[in-house]
Amino acid sequence: MTTSYIDLDVNCSTCFNNIVEALRQTPGVTAVDGHASGGCLEVHHDIDEARLRDVVVLAGHSIEVGGNGEYVMGIVHANTEHQCGIST
Repeated sequence: MTTSYIDLDVNCSTCFNNIVEALRQTPGVTAVDGHASGGCLEVHHDIDEARLRDVVVLAGHSIEVGGNGEYVMGIVHANTEHQCGIST
């Protein structure tokens, strides 16, 4: 069993919750604890971290300001951490 911390740039609570639920349904993931205020997930798993990041990117999106000033959906960026709040 491995514990990974994934830092997200998600700025929508619905998207954050969708990502948590998608990870919980992923085979090989045994537990997910979301820390929405810090944009970080604590994931207990037996699968490759790259697979976890793929699930995150497919399950959610961020909100960005487009070139014309309108809000648009953007790609979620997911980085693996040693713990929530400290980059590797």
